[in-house]
Amino acid sequence: MRTHWHDEWVFNIGTQYRLTKWLTIRGGYTYGTNPIGSSDTACNLLLPAIVQNTITVGATQTLGMGWSLTGAYMHAFSNTINGGPLAPGLAATSATLAENSFGFQIGYRF
Repeated sequence: MRTHWHDEWVFNIGTQYRLTKWLTIRGGYTYGTNPIGSSDTACNLLLPAIVQNTITVGATQTLGMGWSLTGAYMHAFSNTINGGPLAPGLAATSATLAENSFGFQIGYRF
């Protein structure tokens, strides 16, 4: 089954600010148009790449002697698309997606 994804526009904006010698914070926002049309909802029930608004935040703490610790969080706000049925006589299809992601990293600078 083909997904019938279309081209999309994605816009990002982000910033980073060094609060102190040992702490840097960052944040960002992403907007993307939906690559899936409502007529293709049934083809994308397993891969509903329909998120449109996402925010990110993170921070890095310098630990000394080349070591650092970074934490990050991403939240993609819920989005739903509605489409036709998989086959005649069946209920209409819909797909909803929201995401949360946490990341932690230990780094070393040579």
